[in-house]
Amino acid sequence: MRCLSLQPTNTFVLKALTEMAGQFPAGDAEMERLASRPEMQTEEALRDVNMLRQFAGLLLLVHRGQRSAFWQYPNEDVELFTRVAVKLDEADRRLHQFHLAEVLCDRGKIDEFQQVAAAAFAPVAGAGPGAGGLARDPDAPLIVLARLLDLHLGRRDPKAALGAIEMAARSGLVREADVDRVPRLGMLVRRVQAENAASVGR
Repeated sequence: MRCLSLQPTNTFVLKALTEMAGQFPAGDAEMERLASRPEMQTEEALRDVNMLRQFAGLLLLVHRGQRSAFWQYPNEDVELFTRVAVKLDEADRRLHQFHLAEVLCDRGKIDEFQQVAAAAFAPVAGAGPGAGGLARDPDAPLIVLARLLDLHLGRRDPKAALGAIEMAARSGLVREADVDRVPRLGMLVRRVQAENAASVGR
């Protein structure tokens, strides 16, 4: 922070700070203060794909830290810059798609959420589970799948929920052994399986 105060346009220092924030999450206020620094949004910084990647990730950390069932984090920058990252960061596009889907769901943009989630889960030839930036956030597909299952079960449509599970399995990004890493997802998957088994038996 001292280096940044002496050299406010030093993108190396900005990258180091955002990487540290991701690896060793600080308090919400500290992350938000870093994300709101004007140097983070300069044209020079955002032309740097690595910087854009770090900035979008930092905004997502703030968003995740402050959202709740009762309150929606109001900063629209997280959606805006994640959209920009989807367009410009080709190497990590899939990860940004999952993050965008998560944010869209949180912001109530359900139709677009489903479209972006389907694009993120679309199989990519030769891409492994960690490709497209997912090694940095391997739980991103699990979080989005949980949102999809919540949506379909809320609509009383267990068949659509089962279709979402099958879509995630075809992508190679969600294995049965992974689902309990996100506790709510494990519960939802078992509920979907049970409801579909019951409907077959009727």
